[in-house]
Amino acid sequence: MPDKVSFLKARYCRAVLKTALNSEVDDARRLIYGLATEPPTASTSPSIRSAESSALQELATLARRVDERGIAALSTHWQETNDAIERWIAISYQDE
Repeated sequence: MPDKVSFLKARYCRAVLKTALNSEVDDARRLIYGLATEPPTASTSPSIRSAESSALQELATLARRVDERGIAALSTHWQETNDAIERWIAISYQDE
């Protein structure tokens, strides 16, 4: 069950990140900060735990960089964060 919860959380993160990308700057910041505060899902399998941890770290880094540089200057890191979330989804889906 925890693996399924992680899969749902990964899909939620992807949807919110896409919404942030198409939002006003202040709204995007709030959405990214909200994702960056997500706690890891307890009791997941090792592969999902690793993928989720990587994605959450990327989200935290993205949130810090939004403060430092602003939304417009983050296209490269935005893509890296999205890629980490996509890996998390793929691994979580395989373990379903």
